[in-house]
Amino acid sequence: MTTSMWIQMIIMFAVLVFTSIGRKPVRYYRLLLPFVIMGYYAAKFLKYMTFTGNNVLFLLVAVIVGAMFGMIVLGITRMEFDATAGMWYTRVGIGSVVVWAAAFLLRIVPVEWITHHPQQAYHYAIEHQLDLQNIGPAFILMTAAMVLVRVAGIIIRSRTSKVQHTIGI
Repeated sequence: MTTSMWIQMIIMFAVLVFTSIGRKPVRYYRLLLPFVIMGYYAAKFLKYMTFTGNNVLFLLVAVIVGAMFGMIVLGITRMEFDATAGMWYTRVGIGSVVVWAAAFLLRIVPVEWITHHPQQAYHYAIEHQLDLQNIGPAFILMTAAMVLVRVAGIIIRSRTSKVQHTIGI
């Protein structure tokens, strides 16, 4: 992996972590920011996706793994309603950083292995009918699924809980 790719990955990781950690008001721009960042990476990497052999299965597994990570992050995200401000807040601690770091490592380990063992990676790809160009898109799809599940869960929680607060449940 090139230095510029490392820097881009670290920036994406940092933004995704820092926009969610701590107590944050639920605002649409805060929920949409990760999608804007991933849109940049999607435009850069998704054009190289291939759909032959086992690549569709590989991409589907990446989305499922991302959704599972998203459910974990959503599960440790607490929602608080501030009645005086009439606003919802999310509260996320170090557990979120651990989950994001695990997802980040899940990207880095295979990329570094491919970088340092190109011949073995090539043979593995041929044997399993995979295109190594799908590594980048798989990670983007994994991250997108992770963020989508978390954001959708936050929106659903705040909407359903708002109804409960309104009717006094």
